[in-house]
Amino acid sequence: MSYLNRKVMNTWHEFRKTTCECGGDCCSVNESIEDKARAKKKFQSLAKQEGGMRDKMFKLEQAFLRDARPENREIAKQLKKLYKDNVTNFMREAAKLTKKLK
Repeated sequence: MSYLNRKVMNTWHEFRKTTCECGGDCCSVNESIEDKARAKKKFQSLAKQEGGMRDKMFKLEQAFLRDARPENREIAKQLKKLYKDNVTNFMREAAKLTKKLK
């Protein structure tokens, strides 16, 4: 966190302590059940789109593997690894965060 962000956050906490008699309850973020349901629905939509993207990635990989030269096999392997390292890990983290939502 940068210095400016820390300073703003410290100022906000000081402001809450000195001006709000509720103890911070009214100043906190409260999410409703509807927000959780909406987030789950958006995640399901994202998962469906990711499935289509994965299918297209596998088709692209198969296109690389049609010509079975060693260079093409290596490129196909790199493509699959990049997908797994980035998109798959993102989806795992998104699923965990969606489950943590209260």
